[in-house]
Amino acid sequence: MKKNFIILIFSIVIVSLLLGCAQTPKRITDEHGCITSSGYSWCNAMQKCIKPPEECVQPYGSDRDVHGCIGSAGYIWCDIKQKCIRPWEENCSKEISKDAHGCLIDDGEEWCTLKKKCLKPWEESCVPDPPKPPIGGDRDSHGCLIAAGYQWCEYKQKCYRPWEESCVPDPPKPPIGGDRDSHGCLIAAGYQWCEYKQKCYRPWEESCVPDPPKPPIGGDRDSHGCLIAAGYKWCEYTKKCYRPFEETCSIGGDVDEHGCKGSAGYIWCEVKNKCIRPWEESCTIGGDVDEHGCLIAAGYKWCEGLKKCIRPWEEECPTD
Repeated sequence: MKKNFIILIFSIVIVSLLLGCAQTPKRITDEHGCITSSGYSWCNAMQKCIKPPEECVQPYGSDRDVHGCIGSAGYIWCDIKQKCIRPWEENCSKEISKDAHGCLIDDGEEWCTLKKKCLKPWEESCVPDPPKPPIGGDRDSHGCLIAAGYQWCEYKQKCYRPWEESCVPDPPKPPIGGDRDSHGCLIAAGYQWCEYKQKCYRPWEESCVPDPPKPPIGGDRDSHGCLIAAGYKWCEYTKKCYRPFEETCSIGGDVDEHGCKGSAGYIWCEVKNKCIRPWEESCTIGGDVDEHGCLIAAGYKWCEGLKKCIRPWEEECPTD
């Protein structure tokens, strides 16, 4: 009985193993090693195998496209070659185009006849490098070293470099001694003859124009003895000579040059040769008053309403 039970258990295990092997699907992987039979696929953007519901999106902060090409490095996806390429390094085509010289047209190469080779214009120039000046043995007929920039100067009779000195002869220096003019002025020192001053002079030190005449001292005084040439005038009020730009002909500031006190209403009368107040006295010789005693010359008129003499622009005369 016990033996039969063991055989039964062993048979069940064998059958279970056989059934499990029969139900296990075959494992299938792609070129990236992703198990496609289990639902995995390759994500170029994330550079790994993913399985739904995980999405193939570009990682945050990455500059790769959906194919995993690094845009900041200039890479783009080429469907024909199924890889990332840089257009200036590789052409996205299966056919390789070459010219008659074997230059890769798709890669931008051109044939350079001077250098006898294919080149890319943005990397190398087709113009040959200028020849370097020879060192030694490159002298001209005068023995000047051309490679060092020397040239022959006919004036100075020597080799020179233009950026160091000039080939123009130095201007002659003025002779020292014996170079005087007919007046004995030393020309080399810059002296010239001045006819006005009757002497030799140098223009930057003094002028040859005669000095302006100085005002005479004495003889140019007015009737009061004030020296006109010195700017003095007679002040009638202070009874002395003065210069207007130094002082005023007044005392206290309210008198004029004749001594008439303006604040008191006095003005100078040339006819009477004195200070007067117009409403008190006329600056005329003779009586110019009306029948009321109003001084006509001073603009006074009789006002019947006020019973006095007035000047219309100073005071109004009532009609009532």
